[in-house]
Amino acid sequence: MAQRGHTRADIPDLVKNSPDGVWRHNWTSGKHKYHVRIHAGNQQYTNSSYVFRVAKQTYGQGWQYLGLNRTWYHTSVLTETFRGGLANPNFNYFAAVMTHLPI
Repeated sequence: MAQRGHTRADIPDLVKNSPDGVWRHNWTSGKHKYHVRIHAGNQQYTNSSYVFRVAKQTYGQGWQYLGLNRTWYHTSVLTETFRGGLANPNFNYFAAVMTHLPI
């Protein structure tokens, strides 16, 4: 049986009923893995209540996130700081905003 599509009105329940407050859908196509997530908007990057993020992983190249401008941005430019708290000199604020797709 085919699943029905979700509407914008379903989003709060999808997120609320997810164990960690993030709805996810994953699939593989060819040599890529894809992840779609819906979660509460981060006010640092959007004024939307909810955002979705589309990510793809190509073997050996890491993860990239799709921007509103149809550009794929590598995680190396989307992370503000490294694990130890050191600032990432490659951080691209524009790319971070573009990859938080408002709903």
